[in-house]
Amino acid sequence: MPKQKKINVGIIGCLGYGGIGTIELLLSHPYVELTALINRTEFGKKISDLFPHLLGHCDQTILNMDDTKWQNRIEMIFCATPDGVAQNWAAQCYKKGIRMIDFSGDFRFKRIENYKIYASRIGRESPHACPELLKGSAYGLPEINRINIKKSSLVGNPGCFATACILAMAPALKENLVDLKTLIFDGKTGISGAGKKPNPLYHYPEIYDNMRSYKINRHQHVLEIKNQLSQLSSGAPAVDFTPSVMPVNRGILVSAYAKALPAKINADFYKIYRKFYQNEPFVRVFSKNDALCTADVRGTNFCHLSVNYNAETNSLIVISHIDNLMKGQAGNAVQNFNIMYGFPEDTGLNKLMPHP
Repeated sequence: MPKQKKINVGIIGCLGYGGIGTIELLLSHPYVELTALINRTEFGKKISDLFPHLLGHCDQTILNMDDTKWQNRIEMIFCATPDGVAQNWAAQCYKKGIRMIDFSGDFRFKRIENYKIYASRIGRESPHACPELLKGSAYGLPEINRINIKKSSLVGNPGCFATACILAMAPALKENLVDLKTLIFDGKTGISGAGKKPNPLYHYPEIYDNMRSYKINRHQHVLEIKNQLSQLSSGAPAVDFTPSVMPVNRGILVSAYAKALPAKINADFYKIYRKFYQNEPFVRVFSKNDALCTADVRGTNFCHLSVNYNAETNSLIVISHIDNLMKGQAGNAVQNFNIMYGFPEDTGLNKLMPHP
């Protein structure tokens, strides 16, 4: 068998949490040659000068984002950048045959109308820079969209909350188990979910020993959740979503609720979920008797689901656990990369984190 050629890969936004997380994963990926680390600041410096834990593992010089020569070095680009950045590079990359996985919301929606609603919720009023590429993009949640990811050269990595919520309720909607108008998601995230840029709300004295809910029913990820779940169900779901930030570094815990349909109250929800995800390498289904926490998935690409049913209230309750920087970001992006190139999905992602 001929030796697999390595893919020349670049990362735009290499200094953020998503960028560093992607570097850490790709350094151990057997089919990747990390050839370009790109940023708008700190270019000319070695990445290991800024992140000493990379010393001896990755000592590359950071390239200037605005000097487009980096495009000649790569076949694939990870855009670990805020909203509005990838759409400015996507058309150029597309013309050069460079595949792209974007971490922002720039390519999570095929219809410009949906993108405009999303953009307004994050305070972006600028028009999309290349709306003509939206139709050919793929929503990058492998567990529900693997076929389209494999065919696409432009993938919009999902939002972290959206990933946890969709995985929690996808089997229930696909198997027509619950009332579509009763979906409730209560999400809690670690502070790293706000990104690396300093924010007074997430300053240590403000968040330590404190909890805060925000953007209740107007969070931008609600649009993704409704969009993707509607494609799995027979109708349009109604969604209540309350996100909260917790004084922890990383991790997301979502408590998802829905009323079971009268004909499904005797269903074995745990068995249905196990069957739905039986071939998924990164989703594990647990029963109500299993004690789970976000530390179980910290530093991994796994999603752990606890499936419960309350007969008194006729409620299906699914608790979803992910690492917001892994399954919610860099890890899921590498899983998408593997799908796009036909590698085993767990390539570069099989690592066991230390405990505690």
